[in-house]
Amino acid sequence: GRGQHVDISAQQAVTPTTLSAIAAAAVGHPNYNMFAPPPRKPPPEGETPKLQGPKWAVADGLVEMGVGGGPGTLSSNKLFAWMKAEGALPGPLHDWDWATVTMAAYLAGELPEDKLELAREAVAAFLAPWTKAGLLREAIARKLLLAPVNTMADLLASEHLAERGYFVTVDEGGAKRTLPWAFAQGPDGMFAEPRGAPGLGEHDDLGSPLPPLRGPSSASRPAPPQAREEKVASIRPFAGLKVLDLAWVVAGPALGRALADFGATVVRVDSSVRIETARLMGPFPGGVPDPQRGALYDTYNVGKFGLFLDLNRPEARAVVRDLARWADVMVESFIPGQLARWDLSPESLRAENPGLICVSTSLMGQSGPASALAGYGNVGAAMAGFQALVGREGAPPVGPYGPYTDYIGPRFALPALLAALDHRRRTGEGSWLDVSQAEAGVQFLAPQIVDAAATGRIAGTLGARRQDAAPHGVFPCAGEDAWIAIVARDDADWAPLATAVGGEALDGAFATLAGRKAAEDRLETLIGDWTRRQDVEVVEANLQALGVPAHRAAVSADMVADPQLVARGHFHRLPHPLGGDSLFETSRFHLSETPARYARPAPHFGRDNLEVLTTILGYDEKRVAALDTAGVLR
Repeated sequence: GRGQHVDISAQQAVTPTTLSAIAAAAVGHPNYNMFAPPPRKPPPEGETPKLQGPKWAVADGLVEMGVGGGPGTLSSNKLFAWMKAEGALPGPLHDWDWATVTMAAYLAGELPEDKLELAREAVAAFLAPWTKAGLLREAIARKLLLAPVNTMADLLASEHLAERGYFVTVDEGGAKRTLPWAFAQGPDGMFAEPRGAPGLGEHDDLGSPLPPLRGPSSASRPAPPQAREEKVASIRPFAGLKVLDLAWVVAGPALGRALADFGATVVRVDSSVRIETARLMGPFPGGVPDPQRGALYDTYNVGKFGLFLDLNRPEARAVVRDLARWADVMVESFIPGQLARWDLSPESLRAENPGLICVSTSLMGQSGPASALAGYGNVGAAMAGFQALVGREGAPPVGPYGPYTDYIGPRFALPALLAALDHRRRTGEGSWLDVSQAEAGVQFLAPQIVDAAATGRIAGTLGARRQDAAPHGVFPCAGEDAWIAIVARDDADWAPLATAVGGEALDGAFATLAGRKAAEDRLETLIGDWTRRQDVEVVEANLQALGVPAHRAAVSADMVADPQLVARGHFHRLPHPLGGDSLFETSRFHLSETPARYARPAPHFGRDNLEVLTTILGYDEKRVAALDTAGVLR
């Protein structure tokens, strides 16, 4: 019945978008960058740079598709097989097998550049005549990691989103507005009826529409400080909640991680037969790849129990069914239909455990014509409209770093799950929640959707600029790859910045936002010429002292030493059973009365098999030994 203070840092909240790359310095993995582009020769002076894969030009726009080794190996081989069958694959590439092309060799530039260029040119020529819609159909049928780079117009016309009832139209003061709406599919009545934003004073005469609060009065006397401290030490908000985590990589595991942070018992099912993709991604301690320890996997799985199962075996799937009978919540991120093929569909599991809440987080959702599209969050970002927005104004888009919708999906899945838990507490009923990463992503583009629907304007690339501020950008500093972000939110910010830059920046034409926007290219050139003559630390300190929003573009070493992150305990270490420490990023939100706690590091291979099977499921040691001998527990 008591409230508390929820303290959220925007800085910490956006660090997941680096896929734990910011931890590289802390774990001793120098120059780590999972998504660094492969070495490319710069174009001749004056020549327009070519599109950088994974963007490919097609008849009506662009598609997103990575071609290479690593997680995209199977897709790349399927693409080349398709091209070969169509007579579009050059002879020197007929024996090309991306499974033998490791990501490390690819990024290190150890493959012949002439052969790579031949592959790029062949793929570009093959895709060029296709439309985005045609390639989407082929991607679904052929299981390619490919998606159209959707614009706001594409989203509003999407048959898939229409079939899922994603957009709604509301009335705002007589004007019709189209909005993205339900960010998850679930039981009837899960979402309130949509309505437009309130006008000024619209509800002044409404009285008190809120129902009375349940539980103790907010005016109840707080506990004495000592009693409160003892209570904080014992309370875990999700204590007693049992969670079966069948999710992979980032989007699904982030949900289980949030529950484990606050007391839930989370059993993560993993395997050494098909190693989890996050285990293969760094940064790794000492820069040595090791699927049993890495900052990305450790961050998303700290606090969980680990159970190794080969889900290709029916005996392993029987164990999963037993865990589903034990669990309150099951989280899974397989491609739609995979659980049913294993006879583990949410419907069948809930038939045996009616109180079970199943959360399915997939790229496009469990229904609709694009539901079978495979891919990671970069494909989700293309489908959700982000890939079309990120890039320099007037230049081909580059898209956001990494699998962007992987970071957004769990932010919507968590409140949906909390609502489902509240519904079960009141009714005893479980549910099946369908969370689409792409649909969650479009929620972040609601203003662009509203504008496109109302005016026909289609948002495009703006670089780092924005309409209501100038300058708003990132500028070079002295030295190699040193940059600083500078913003003048208004004319009051601009005045001290202009004084610091001096010279032409003092031109009265720049005194107003309108004047600065009218000559933004010239403005940015003046600031860039000024910053590139100075060390980034000097520019940062001087501008911050003047009250101008400015900060260096931080690299991993900066983040580890950042006094704000240090003060908030952003990086934390636990002893690792295999030796040394497990480093992970802590919770992005601090709760004053019920803080997050981290009971155990992320599991290494088979660490908790015996405890899960005997203590949680009650198997006897003879049964466990039989499963182990049969090769099920791997």
